[in-house]
Amino acid sequence: MSASLDLLCTKLERAKKHIRDLQPEWTSFFKSGGYVILPKDDPDKGERSYYLSIAEDIPPVIALTVGDALHNLRSALDHLAYHLVRIGTSGLGPFKHVYFPISESAKKYETESPGKIKGMRQAAKDAIGAIEPYRGGMGHTLWQLHELNIVDKHRLILTVYGELLSHRMLPWQRAQMIDAYLGSHPGGMPPDLSDVHIMPSGGTRRLKQGDILLTVPASELEEYMNFVIDISFGEPEILGGNSVIHTLDSMAKTVETILVQFDRLGLLI
Repeated sequence: MSASLDLLCTKLERAKKHIRDLQPEWTSFFKSGGYVILPKDDPDKGERSYYLSIAEDIPPVIALTVGDALHNLRSALDHLAYHLVRIGTSGLGPFKHVYFPISESAKKYETESPGKIKGMRQAAKDAIGAIEPYRGGMGHTLWQLHELNIVDKHRLILTVYGELLSHRMLPWQRAQMIDAYLGSHPGGMPPDLSDVHIMPSGGTRRLKQGDILLTVPASELEEYMNFVIDISFGEPEILGGNSVIHTLDSMAKTVETILVQFDRLGLLI
């Protein structure tokens, strides 16, 4: 790692810290009773339903932490662009209107990017162009990062909500999978599926108080039933129904890959 890369990674590392902070914040909210799941039996139908008896608003600190992570990831890219202009011009700056170009479309990228990367060496410009940092391009994730960051700059809270990701596999589902495994592995040791989770049959969805998460026949009831609820983005025009923590992790890896790649290409010196 070059000294330049080490310096450029400071914003990235700050973003990673914010991302790490999200999980304990979410866990604390959940364990303190932010979401409470209770069973309700129906003797006539011979089944039990698990429903969301409490669904409090997500604490503002979570959305604010998400915004801070997005801002630092976007800033890491802009710092890269500024560094590339300094190298290309052999100057110290200040340089105005220098940004890592991210656009709504390939066509807009062609018209918008020249002014933002003016002064960079051609090799750096080509490397950025190869990323296709625009909506629908290979760098589509960067477009999502850019747009979410804009939202966070213009209103106080990004929309995030709780979403049911999975529940513990039911006995009949485990038996079905074990039968399938033994059918293809005669004499083999059946896999332990006691703690395996699956997505809900209706897919993931935004949760609200009173929602029934799962209905189980009495014959399938077990003492322990676990549900995994996660924070998801609720900005449908940009990113809707995607796990916040997993998405931010992916964005951080994308930004890190770009920084490392530019270093390996010798573009940071």
